[in-house]
Amino acid sequence: MTELDERQVPADAAAERLDKVVAKLFGVSRGRAMDWIAEGRVRIDGRRAPKGAQVQARISVERPPPDQPAPQPELAIRIVHADQHVIVADKPAGMPSHPLKPGETGTAANALVGRFPELAEVGPQRREGGLVHRLDSDTSGLLLAARTDAAYAMLRAQFTARSVEKGYLALAAGELHAGGEIALPLAHDPRDARRMMAISDPEYAEAHAARPAVTRFAPLELRGGFTLLEVEIPTGVMHQIRAHLAFIGHALAGDALYGGPPRRGWPSRTPTARGRATRARCRRSSPRRLPSFEVSVSSTCTDTFTSTCTQRARCRGTCTWHVARSRARVRGRARVRARFFRTRARRRAGPRAAPGPRRPAGSAR
Repeated sequence: MTELDERQVPADAAAERLDKVVAKLFGVSRGRAMDWIAEGRVRIDGRRAPKGAQVQARISVERPPPDQPAPQPELAIRIVHADQHVIVADKPAGMPSHPLKPGETGTAANALVGRFPELAEVGPQRREGGLVHRLDSDTSGLLLAARTDAAYAMLRAQFTARSVEKGYLALAAGELHAGGEIALPLAHDPRDARRMMAISDPEYAEAHAARPAVTRFAPLELRGGFTLLEVEIPTGVMHQIRAHLAFIGHALAGDALYGGPPRRGWPSRTPTARGRATRARCRRSSPRRLPSFEVSVSSTCTDTFTSTCTQRARCRGTCTWHVARSRARVRGRARVRARFFRTRARRRAGPRAAPGPRRPAGSAR
């Protein structure tokens, strides 16, 4: 059942695009406003208009039915704890936390609403099914859902105040012998909307509305060129652990989006040393890639699964691998230069004269 909602644009407001005005007046995202316009739910003085139309009039919207997740009790999800206030579920990898669009199924919210129907009425966003936080689709772990609005408000306040301790286990590429803390804001990568990007330039971060993010990590075990890390994040930004670890050259195993190697076997096409050096130069020259982040890790490149240094932005050419390679290049250039000058001297001297007959020993000249 649809609901008709009419609102008036303030007379003193500047003329703006229709999608922006709908998002502001009705308290929805701009993407949701654009969907409503495309579906023909938005009217300006009773008439349809494109999303780019300049608006200064009365707007009416036929609100769609609430996008509550469809109950799916058959989905496999383990309930770790349940009481009258909260539910803790163990989300498997590969399952999204909640639907992004109405009608989407196969998420953790669908499974929880199927077992606890009251979750569909908790929280400001019905599609979240009472979930207080989210996990990436490929991340397994515990999800916390509130069964009442009071419990939801209390838990969200704790997450906002960063008083909730969130711990993870991460398998990172390369060997990390020391723990540390990465305190870099994150913003969407302008080259790939699917990725987040760590930014070290304060001006660039402010201009692109980067969100503060802090990641603390400590190595637990090193094996086969990988490191099992214990990670703690007081903040909660999209792809935070993935983006931060990729920034320091230790992307998660199997995370192809951030350049991590596959979990089984090795990459089919490993970047060459020249390609890595080119990317390293780009990182040093770009203002948002300056290695001024707060991180405390080993300064020696110990990446054993590749024949090149993948941490050039951090070690800045001071590690053992880079020093040895630089000396070898200097020696090679010296040999090439000496061979070039010898060849040029011989060519300038011209052909050698044929040697004369040998004089007998003791004869006068």
